[in-house]
Amino acid sequence: MNLRITAILISICVLAGSCRSKIEPDPILPPEEPVEKPDIPAPKPEWPEGQYGKSYIWDEDAVPEFHISFSEKQWNNLLAGYDKNPDVTAYFKCTAVFDKEGVRDTIADTGIRLFDNADAMRPEGTSGGKHNKDKAQWNMSNFELNFTRYSDSEDHTLRKVRSVFLKSCYNDPSYARERYCYDLFERFGIRTIGKNIYCRLNIYVEGDEAPAYIGLYQMIEPVDYSYIEDRASLFGSAEGNLWKCSGGASLIPTTSLATGTDNGNGEDFQYLLVTNKDSKAAAITQLNSFMKNIKSLKQDEFCSWIRKVCDVELLLRTYAVNVAVGMWDDYWNRGNNYYLYFNSTSADSYKVWFIPFDYEMSLGNSRAGIMSDPGRQNPYEWGKQGNPLIARLLQDPEFRDIYRNALLELTLPEAYLFEPEMSTAIVNDLMYQASFHASNDTGIGKGTKDKTAPWSNHPEYRISVPDANNFFTVRSEAIRSYSE
Repeated sequence: MNLRITAILISICVLAGSCRSKIEPDPILPPEEPVEKPDIPAPKPEWPEGQYGKSYIWDEDAVPEFHISFSEKQWNNLLAGYDKNPDVTAYFKCTAVFDKEGVRDTIADTGIRLFDNADAMRPEGTSGGKHNKDKAQWNMSNFELNFTRYSDSEDHTLRKVRSVFLKSCYNDPSYARERYCYDLFERFGIRTIGKNIYCRLNIYVEGDEAPAYIGLYQMIEPVDYSYIEDRASLFGSAEGNLWKCSGGASLIPTTSLATGTDNGNGEDFQYLLVTNKDSKAAAITQLNSFMKNIKSLKQDEFCSWIRKVCDVELLLRTYAVNVAVGMWDDYWNRGNNYYLYFNSTSADSYKVWFIPFDYEMSLGNSRAGIMSDPGRQNPYEWGKQGNPLIARLLQDPEFRDIYRNALLELTLPEAYLFEPEMSTAIVNDLMYQASFHASNDTGIGKGTKDKTAPWSNHPEYRISVPDANNFFTVRSEAIRSYSE
């Protein structure tokens, strides 16, 4: 991500001058735009032109705008659907206009639905209410836009993008955590991470005097068939089985796996089959076989097998980033927020890829009862030993060294990766970019603040000022201490 990285070195010097300052209750927005500075080492990898494509849409230097318009009937149907079942994933019709620097793309008959059930929020008003034209009470719900839901044609895409997630920063007053994490994955060469940029969201319901500005959102690339297809050269095939894993997906084999497909009624599955839905039984057989090998093979057999079916170094480097940023709502702790892609449909001949996803629960955003302190937690004992994949990998000295070296590489000052001054300056740049767009018509998130979420059990952590509570400093010191 080019976040005016060339502007960061002088920002570091400016921030360093405040490193003994007391943190104010409502910190701390950079007062001026960072000035131009020299290039720094360790840029993000340059992907071959066209490999991931769609670069016009996923432009990290722009803040495009979505204008979503509904008939009054469709909007009220969406509200009623939420009232009936807050987890509903049914689609409703809208018209989506994507505006980038005055150039507009319009996609009529776009499918829209609520997503991210854990943070489901009624988009307007309270239960039972219909749209209020005169005094709407807007909320920052999360949405998925599916441009091909009602017309499976390339002409009905957003410049070949078939769908996007629109995610609010409701749980992150800084507006920077998830953007920072996605950027760190990219700079560390984790090619499985998706795209994530800022965008503005406006909603208009038929008969309203004017659109409502809902706020600054993240536009996130869904992990779906298009994601796999765009990375076929990495995965070796786009025809395999993709699973969304959440809500206790521990990879422990059972006789009755909670598996299923998206049927629109909000039914929850730990393992949700995203591709090859017509071959669900075969996909489950493959997944079960994978789990049984993780659980049951003797250690030397496990190590030999996992080398054949997985890029172990990529997996452990991915997990090093996950643990460095303090992402506790993950596979290792909760069996949550990851995807598995098997690049064939064979029960035992495949390569499997671990795909990270959803990083707002990071950089000090932690919940009591799950993670006591993500800044100081031992990175080698990050999660449950009963969630076997990472635990078994780290039992092997060679694999443990890969993980250890990745953690230490992230914290090297000269690598400009997770290093505290560089990371703090990147966060400041993100907060500055977001500050122009945060105020909105919902009354939520009127500015950017260097705070954790209101429910966090460590409200002292900061990510934009280099003091004793700086998360990057605390975490880097813990990583080095436990890695000695």
